Amino acid sequence: MDDREAKSKKDFDLEVVYHGFKNCMTEDGTVKLREYLDAFSELCRFFKLAGRIFAFIARDLDGKISIIRRHMSTDGEGDKYVTVQSMLCYEIECETTHKKGSFPSGTRTLLRLQRALEFIITFMKQLAQGNDDASVRRIASSVYGRTLSKHHPLIVRKMAAVVMYLLPNRRRLIEVMCKHEPDEVLVLTERVLQVAYPAYDKIQELYSTNDLLNIP
Repeated sequence: MDDREAKSKKDFDLEVVYHGFKNCMTEDGTVKLREYLDAFSELCRFFKLAGRIFAFIARDLDGKISIIRRHMSTDGEGDKYVTVQSMLCYEIECETTHKKGSFPSGTRTLLRLQRALEFIITFMKQLAQGNDDASVRRIASSVYGRTLSKHHPLIVRKMAAVVMYLLPNRRRLIEVMCKHEPDEVLVLTERVLQVAYPAYDKIQELYSTNDLLNIP
């Protein structure tokens, strides 16, 4: 990564991610879509850390966030997309959960974001447990193999392998990705994980209950 790339990524802010996930879950287990997407919008910058090679993933995630936000702002149905629960209930009733095309269902789109979130938070957890010289390449490859790779075609898996091979050690990655100091980043990472996992798990539970985890 050159200095110009590093400077452009230095504004990645884990505080934004933390507050988004913290505020998206209510005490009764309701998951608010707007706050979830706010956290994810910041978190998807993660995929820009390896430079231009990861840009295709970042664009894909941004596109999926935009699809759900479009549902949220659509006249006549926006109020059905306030929470994950209300979205699922509405699309199940309308029998549109599996809808594909240029404007796919919110249910199908959120499932794709969840798959990416599983990779991101598992990677963050493993990264936080390592040391400054930890091989980010090995961590990312291992986590990817257990998560996102199951949903990617061969060509994407090969591209991901190239990207991960180029990742630097942990300290350099943190210096490039975050606006905070390395020690502060590790503390913030733990805080993010404490609020991101419950949100992730609750949404997975809702999808499992409604037999929606395997939407093609």
